Amino acid sequence: MSCRFCGGRVEDAFVALEMMLGLRTEHRYTECRECGSLQIAAIPEDIRRYYDQGAYYSLQGEGEQDARDALRAWIGNRLDRAQIFSERGFFGRLARRRASPVAERLKSYIGESPVHSFNARILDVGCGSGALVRELAMHGFRHAEGIDPFMASESGGTEASPRLRRAAISDIAGERFDLVLLTHVMEHVENPPETMTTIASVLGPRSVCRIEVPVADSEARRVYGKDWVELDPPRHLNIPTRHAMRRLAEKAGLEIYRSEPAGTGFEFWGSEMYRRGVTLFDRDRGQYREARDLFTDAALRGFDERAAAAAARGESGRERFYLRRVALPRAAV
Repeated sequence: MSCRFCGGRVEDAFVALEMMLGLRTEHRYTECRECGSLQIAAIPEDIRRYYDQGAYYSLQGEGEQDARDALRAWIGNRLDRAQIFSERGFFGRLARRRASPVAERLKSYIGESPVHSFNARILDVGCGSGALVRELAMHGFRHAEGIDPFMASESGGTEASPRLRRAAISDIAGERFDLVLLTHVMEHVENPPETMTTIASVLGPRSVCRIEVPVADSEARRVYGKDWVELDPPRHLNIPTRHAMRRLAEKAGLEIYRSEPAGTGFEFWGSEMYRRGVTLFDRDRGQYREARDLFTDAALRGFDERAAAAAARGESGRERFYLRRVALPRAAV
């Protein structure tokens, strides 16, 4: 077996348990000796069972949105559109007026992109139940859509019901988007190089891809090893290092022009839960545990401080990458 990121030599590292849903199945992971990335040795044939739609977080509540609440949100959110765009430029007035929490969240997704009108094509890969896509649509983005191979049902085509497709990223080859979002998706794909090549193919000269992913070269992973919460076996098939992500982008003709830490205290308190044998999802109660179920407020502040300190040292457990196509020299155009 060779590394799925760089093709380098891998070696057995450890066996870890599925702990999020409490199934406690065993899964063997390897580590690349060249780029340091982690990867599952064998992808389970029944991988879909690990995306239980009654328990897996991004698919919870699918199809259960109350129509009246959705209509009220749609009407109310239309009033926020001026907080996203203005005639004076991209986010022109956001700095001079109080923005709604929703508008601020959307700004965090589209602020580093060439999106400058509500006609931009935005794709959320691994959209789960489609919550972000619906928010974008309710705020006026006419061509926001999402894909997810594990969603229960598809919808699409209207402002109140944006396009959601049961599809993998390989299914979108040949299409073109202004902004592509992969938020905790890259670690779930079987073939990272193929995925990155597909991303490159759907980006225009001024398009941007935003990828947020757990990274193996982090303090929490080093401290907690097989109990690292971001390992999340077996759903996380491949976990890169920052170096592996740069190499992957370069091979696909993309450049990472900006990156930033995205870790939180969760990478520490979640790992601490696993080390104690406690699962994230409480199957008896049918819901995820709260951090305060196990930790004091002082302990949680300590975890947040550790995450902030790790980020300052370049060892955050998650990283956010912004990618674009490599510009060709004028003589080559």
